[in-house]
Parts: sequence; structure tokens; C-alpha cells
Amino acid sequence: MRKLTVLLVLALFLASMVPAAFAEDTSDDVSGEGTAEDAEDTPLPERAREKVREVKAKAADARENVAANRERLAAAKDALLEKHQDRVQVLVDKCKETGKTEEECKAMFEKRIANIAALAPKFREKLQEFEERRAERAKEMKELKEDTILGKIARARDFRARAVEQGKIKRAQENYEFAKNKFNEAKAGLEKARERLENAKAARICKDDPESGECENERKELRGASKEKLAKQAEIIINNLEKAKEKAEASEYLTEDEAAKVVEFLEEQKTKFEAIKAEIEAATTKEEIIAAAKKLSDAWKEVKHKVNAYINFIANARMAGVVVKAEHLSAKLERVLERMAENGKDTSAVEPLVAEFKAELDVSKEKFKAAHSLMLEVRTEETEENAVKVQDAQALLKEAKDALQNANKLLRDIFLKLKEAGALQELAEATAAEDVELEDELEEAEETA
Repeated sequence: MRKLTVLLVLALFLASMVPAAFAEDTSDDVSGEGTAEDAEDTPLPERAREKVREVKAKAADARENVAANRERLAAAKDALLEKHQDRVQVLVDKCKETGKTEEECKAMFEKRIANIAALAPKFREKLQEFEERRAERAKEMKELKEDTILGKIARARDFRARAVEQGKIKRAQENYEFAKNKFNEAKAGLEKARERLENAKAARICKDDPESGECENERKELRGASKEKLAKQAEIIINNLEKAKEKAEASEYLTEDEAAKVVEFLEEQKTKFEAIKAEIEAATTKEEIIAAAKKLSDAWKEVKHKVNAYINFIANARMAGVVVKAEHLSAKLERVLERMAENGKDTSAVEPLVAEFKAELDVSKEKFKAAHSLMLEVRTEETEENAVKVQDAQALLKEAKDALQNANKLLRDIFLKLKEAGALQELAEATAAEDVELEDELEEAEETA
């Protein structure tokens, strides 16, 4: 709009500089005091004539563009008003379902129609941009809701996958602490067992006198120290599995089906390693101890990467909730920008930060989903690449967390800019109407899918 206005002014300015001969030529023709021959004696230079034609053409184009732009803006305003008017009763009805009165709900939404009607042209243009982006945002929120990895997280459950009874959470936390203490005790016991085994090996009595009673005692000590070391290793594995199981039991970021499968796998492994531990403790000969040691080593090598994948899956399940919550916050910030434009407030300081926040969030979301997919492959497939996949997934998770931290820093800047722009009221209004508007956007996305 501003560019067109400047062009029109420039065209009029150039028109005022047309050579006087043009005007004089016209007046002579009208008065009849001159002749064609006279005009030919003082011809207007062709270059000047061309300039005049250009100036006239530009002026005409500018007038047409200004008129067309006015019509477009008026149509945009009318379209926005019509769209909001069509939606307002729907929004009011949805608003009343949240417990507010009809008067409160009408005040919340009808005020926006009045604001749009009074908007200056530049704000109508900006609002039209936001309205167009709204459709894309609705599509993204619909895809998020249907996502195979993130779709389990629901805003209605406070961005969790399920509700777990508080008594169950408390018991699981107590069991986790117990298993954690046992795990730490086993780690400390393993160090002592290793020291005991090293001391037994260093005695070397049997080398000097293999038939002596001291040598037999040395053999017993070696067997005892070996068994203790192996038993502590098995105990560490068992208590680690128990810790993970209790975490899964209490996690509100796993679905019931996910939690059941995790617990079933971990219980199965725990039972297997408890049986191996019992074999270690029951072994009496060197051969039995060696066989039990091999069994423990082979069993752990077989499931190590899968167990780590399950533990990572449980530990990072909460991140799914954080990502989805951030997506909803991104959508709300877009609605804040809409309200700022409706109220005639400048969005230029806030808008780039909101876009940057969304970009960081998109990076985090994609990295998290890629890591989740890799961990799923490790949990369900037995391949030689599982060790590499676990490492790759952990690297992706770190990148996802770094991007989330960047987004979190941007949020502070966004809040400060909103405060400077006097837009905290718009933030409060967008928060109050979030449930209603989100539901409306999702329904609209369904209709246009």
C-alpha cells in the first residue's frame, strides 16, 4: 500500500514537470491563432513526448492499483468479518460448554468482530496473513493428534498419555527407591568382591604347595570370591531391571498398552537373571562356576541393547509430553499475534521470535521422533546394528533436548516483547479461549481434510 502511494505521488510530481510547450501547443490549437505550420516550426521533442506517455501510464496504473488494493482490502475485511460472524455462535456454544455464561462467551468473541471492523488497512493485511496461517496451523494440530508417536499425548490429560492412580504412583516410587538402594549396595559389594578375588589370586599358595591344606583353603576362597563377584553382577542387572519396571508402572507418559509390554519384558528378563543368580549361588565346583559365569555373560550380551532401549524409552517418554505441550503453546502464540493485529498492535517485534520458536520446536520434534523410531527397532529386532542404533538414538535425543532448551530461551524473549508491546491482555485472552478455539480449529481441519 505504501509503495503504491509513493509511486502515485512520484507520477504526479513528474507530470507537473512536463514542458510548457505541451500546454502552449494545446492552447494555440484551441484559440485558432496558430497554424499547423507554426506547430511544426516548434515541435515537441520525441523524447519528451515519450516521457509524457510514460508518466501518464504510470499515473493511470498507480490509480488502478490503489483502487484495486482498496477493493482487495475491503473484500478481505468483509471476508474476515463474515468468517468470524459465522464462527462466533459456534465458538459461543463451545465456550458455554466449558462452564462460562453466554454473556461471558459473547463478550469474549463478539469483541473481536468489532475490533476487525475498525482496523486500519495495514492491520487488515496482517490479520489476513494470520488468518491464512490459521488453516495451516489447524492442519498441523490435526496431524499432531493423529501422529503414531506423539498422538498418545492429550491436552485433556494435562499433556500425558494416561492417568495413573496416585496410590499406584506412590507405591511404584517406594519400590523404585528400594531397588535403587539395592542396586547401589550391589555395586559397592561388587567392588569388594573384585578386591577379594584379586587378593585370592595373589596368594599363590597352591603354586608352591598344591597338596597342602592352605592350598585347599585358597581354592575355596577363589571359588567363593568368584561366586560373590558373579552374584553381585547379576544383582546389579536384576535391580536395574526392577528400577526400570517401577518407572514404567508409574509413568503417565506411556499408554496402558505400552506400559504393559514394557513391564512384561522387564519382568521376563528379571526372572531369567534371578534364575542365573540362583545357579551361581548353588555352584560348588570350579566347572559349575565357570558355566554359570558364561551363562550370565551370554544372557546379558543377548539382551543388553534391548534392555537399554527399553530403559531409554521409559526415561524419555516424558519428552513426548513436553514436545506436544510446546506445539500447543506455539499455536497459542499465533493466536496472540492474531489478537494483536485485531487490536491494531504492531507484531513486528514478536513475530520473528514466534517463528524462531516454532523452528526450534520442529527440529526437536523430528529428532525426538527419529530417536524413538530407532529405539523401537532395537526393541523389536535382533540385529548386529542394534548397538549403533542405540548410540545414534541417544545422539538424536541430545539434539532434540538442545533444541527444546533453545526454544525455552526464546520463550523468555517472547514474553518480554509481548510485555513491551502491551500485549499481555491478548495472551490472557488467547489462554482463556484456548480450549474452545483449538476444538474449533481441529473440527475445521477435519472438514477440509
